[in-house]
Amino acid sequence: SRAQGTASDLEDSEQRKQDLQLAVATATARIEVLQGAGGVDVETREAIEGSDGVLGSLLAMLDIPDDLEIAVNAALGTWLDAYAVTSRNRLIQLVSSLDVEAMGGLTLVNRSGEHQEGMTAHVDVPGGLLRLIDVVGIPDGSRPLLISIMGDVALTDDWDTAIEVARANPHIRIVTRQGDLIGPSGVQFGAGTIVGALSIEQATGEMQRATDVLQDARAQLEIARQAHEIAIQDERAANDELRDIETQRSELAMVSERASRAIESSNAEISRLNARMASLQEASVHRQSRLIDLRSRLQALEGEEAERQAIWEALTQRRNAVAARRDEARVARQTAGSKLASLQERRRMLITRSHEVTAEIDRLSRIDITSSEPERLVEIEDAAREAIGIISEHLEVLRQRQRANREIAGDAGLQLETARQRRSELDRETAAAKERDGQLAIEAEGLRVRDEAVAEGLRRDVDASEDEALAAPQPDLASGVDPAMHDWQAELDEKEAELRRIGPVNPLAAEEYAALEERSTFQADQISDLESSASELRKVIQALDDTMANLFHDAYGEIARYYEENFELLFPGGRGRLRLEDPDNLLETGVVIDAQPAGKKLRRLSLLSGGERTMAAIAFLFAVFRARPSPFYVLDEVEAALDDANLRRFLRLVDALRESSQVLIITHQQQTMEVADILYGVTMEPGGSSKVIAKRLRDVSRADLEPPVASDHDVVPSSP
Repeated sequence: SRAQGTASDLEDSEQRKQDLQLAVATATARIEVLQGAGGVDVETREAIEGSDGVLGSLLAMLDIPDDLEIAVNAALGTWLDAYAVTSRNRLIQLVSSLDVEAMGGLTLVNRSGEHQEGMTAHVDVPGGLLRLIDVVGIPDGSRPLLISIMGDVALTDDWDTAIEVARANPHIRIVTRQGDLIGPSGVQFGAGTIVGALSIEQATGEMQRATDVLQDARAQLEIARQAHEIAIQDERAANDELRDIETQRSELAMVSERASRAIESSNAEISRLNARMASLQEASVHRQSRLIDLRSRLQALEGEEAERQAIWEALTQRRNAVAARRDEARVARQTAGSKLASLQERRRMLITRSHEVTAEIDRLSRIDITSSEPERLVEIEDAAREAIGIISEHLEVLRQRQRANREIAGDAGLQLETARQRRSELDRETAAAKERDGQLAIEAEGLRVRDEAVAEGLRRDVDASEDEALAAPQPDLASGVDPAMHDWQAELDEKEAELRRIGPVNPLAAEEYAALEERSTFQADQISDLESSASELRKVIQALDDTMANLFHDAYGEIARYYEENFELLFPGGRGRLRLEDPDNLLETGVVIDAQPAGKKLRRLSLLSGGERTMAAIAFLFAVFRARPSPFYVLDEVEAALDDANLRRFLRLVDALRESSQVLIITHQQQTMEVADILYGVTMEPGGSSKVIAKRLRDVSRADLEPPVASDHDVVPSSP
């Protein structure tokens, strides 16, 4: 992860810092040893070098090749630790002002040409040899002085050649590359091993370089620590967002699981109904065989009232069976009602989710995009893209469910329409059969009355004999029965059998179909709303991207222009610029900082030296300050490692910044304190308590600043 990577970089920076601290300590110890061997302490050298009229050490004036350092040490001899002074009068003044006891091992020489006795003049050397002064770089103003010191020294490669030249030329001095010196007054072996100012200069340079690298490492360590903290914060935010996504995913999974269970329950109910239909069809076949037997019995008992009553009772039982089927349909309706309740619950959840998405879109549309919110815009864009993904998945699930519901609703509607038509036909046929049954009952009652009347007439006829009565013509009861009654009964039985084969008709199918149709329409509207919301969300994201790109483009242009101005101020004659790695993709591109100090090639910031990198970083930092100014800035010892020249350039930058903002600087540099308006210092009272002292520098003379106030840190605020 990013936090682990920054932690590793932080450990590497800590290790590098420890290594550099060890190198600085080693170089410091070496300087102390060399200075002790040279006989002159550090305070004396610093006092000499900081005095007016002192041009510096002779070694500092020479440009010595690496392979001639030992030879130059031997040739200079006692002049190794010499310092050049501008004039003889200044030399006398300087000697009178110094502590003579601390000057042991130190030599001062007048560069003006009035040289004391013992100095040699320029001499010619034998052919084939080089004068040592000709192979060493010497400034023009110091050449006469150095010629008088070592103008008679010839350079040879080995000892044998030096012996031969000394025999032939006793008036000159010969030095070898190994540091052996032959002169008119004697021979000095291994003179190059003498510890001199050159070694001190080298050690001092090494220590300075190590110190610069150490300062750079400290800055990089602080940057790495800040990056590590930012990475940890980003990781925590990502984990929180991931937990929110997991929660939403769990909720969607629960909704999907409930829907799957509802579909499985519906499929099981359909399977159960199909099995029941098959069993009813088998029962219908069995009942049809029974009806055939009953039909034969009815034909045998035709004309008898008791048999017709039995048939009527059978029809009543069939009506009861239909009522039972209606009860079953009512139970099925209640089951469908529970399913409808679950579907309504799902609908409520979907409506809630739609409201949440709508609220998020409204919130995004009300966002006031400013230049200080690019990171928040990126987070909103990522969240919006994730919301679009979730909405798209949810839309696909809703579409699939809508298609399934439409298919179910279509099949149910077709079956309902067929059942309605068949039921209407059966109702019409049943009504006609009932009407015929009533007519036949009336006709049968009329025949019974006629039969009783005839019998009563016969009983009144007492004169007639029994034989006559028996021989009297009997009424033809069979002729009074309508022959169509037999066909009606058969047709009625056939229709009842067909009605039983059809099975129970669900009277709530129409309501269920209407509910499914309404739910399908609602889901279609919801899908349309979600698609519209997703489209609006994409537009918001595009607007955010465009705004972020424009803000970045404007800010980059200002910062690049200010960086070039600051770089030219910090590096006179140099040139710096900013460039984009991918100009066509402003939201993803990186920024490269190029720097070209005077006399060097254009290179990246990472290829510069430590000091140059620090100055370039300051130029970039102040460019950001100028492009996006704040009321005040706090700088903590940013100029601690700068020399006087670079410090003056840095203070010019601060002076330009103070026109628009207040600058608070924690510093130990006296030059920085001198340019401030107000100086705050912390000092210790005699009783051991600390005290804060504040002074307006316009009311304080320069003498009051020397010596500086002993404090832990000095804060120099600069206000416009």
